[in-house]
Parts: sequence; C-alpha cells; structure tokens
Amino acid sequence: MIGLRATLEMLNIPIPDYAHRGYSGPTPAKVTIAAFNADNPALRSMVLPDRKPNAYTGTN
Repeated sequence: MIGLRATLEMLNIPIPDYAHRGYSGPTPAKVTIAAFNADNPALRSMVLPDRKPNAYTGTN
C-alpha cells in the first residue's frame, strides 16, 4: 500500500479512501485480550512453588 500512496503522491493524483493509512494504536488482538482479562480476572494460585536449594556453599 505504501508503494501505491508514494506513486500517487509523486504523480500528484488524489489518494483514494481505501489507500489512506489506518489509525495507529493498539492492535485489535491486544484490545481483545485486555478486555477479556478485565472481565475475567485470574485467580491467584494457592499452591506455593517448591523451594530452591540455598546457593550458599560456605566456601567464602
């Protein structure tokens, strides 16, 4: 589409409506996911993860 717009601008021809750029903003997928997450908040897990072993080796 950029090639079409550039060509029309160089030839000084009016750009048709379908060739105009869309608005910039968040993608529809991001908006949909944000709306879903707002309606369905995730519940916090009540399960604690396993403890990691202590990294201290005592050789300091």
